[in-house]
Amino acid sequence: MVCKTEASTGMILRTFSAFSKAISSLCVSSDGKMLAMAAGQLKPFSCYDNKKMQKFSGHPVGVRCMAFTEDGSYILTSGVGERHIAIWKTGLADQNQGANCVLSMNHPAIFIDSKTETGIGSDQKRFYILAVSEPGLCYFWYGADITDLRDKKPPKVSAARVSKGDLGIFGARIQGVVKEASGHMVATYSSLVKPCFERVSRCYGVDVRLEPAQVEALLPMLDHSVSQKSRDVKTQVTALNRTNAEDAILPLPKLYAPGKKRKHDGLTD
Repeated sequence: MVCKTEASTGMILRTFSAFSKAISSLCVSSDGKMLAMAAGQLKPFSCYDNKKMQKFSGHPVGVRCMAFTEDGSYILTSGVGERHIAIWKTGLADQNQGANCVLSMNHPAIFIDSKTETGIGSDQKRFYILAVSEPGLCYFWYGADITDLRDKKPPKVSAARVSKGDLGIFGARIQGVVKEASGHMVATYSSLVKPCFERVSRCYGVDVRLEPAQVEALLPMLDHSVSQKSRDVKTQVTALNRTNAEDAILPLPKLYAPGKKRKHDGLTD
């Protein structure tokens, strides 16, 4: 089932059934006119009347990540465990249509982003596609059109891993296009506790390796033994660096303050 809710109140506005199986992924076009959903098979719907617009052959597995191109003319998808990205053309009348293009990767994708650009004095659109893989590599494709993407070998953006807990790149976005085949992207990498955010200038055909910054992050450390009034006056600060950040994401045991009444007073520890 698909539910449309009011964001401010959480009230359900409408529901409709899209598949007989569980939906694994969905996305909305940038103009808000189309809603694409996948449960192995891929279907775009109209956001106005919830009617199915097309039906694609889809993937033999559940779709992990999905995105519309900026102009809504194509849908990008990648299935669980699949080492490629499929590109599907929207707006065609053919039913059970196959993929228009497949972009190969060395590992499965966990995130997809894209940007389109129209050349000056021309209606032809250029495509910029970004994908983040499971090991933390960022792939970047550029093509003068969709067919041009098929034969392109994508350059990669990687991140150095300084400590054992580093994850490589786990998030990225295409920020803008500077000139043909070049643009800016923002990458997130290193640790979940202390992520690094870096703006990278991408020139197609050149691999890039990011080095984590060595600047420490300052986090407040509160003393729970003092009152709230005193706590507002005195605040200690500790530096969170790579030597003590690896265990910061572990769950902390629940502590009971002295004198606080516990639920099971009759039990002894």
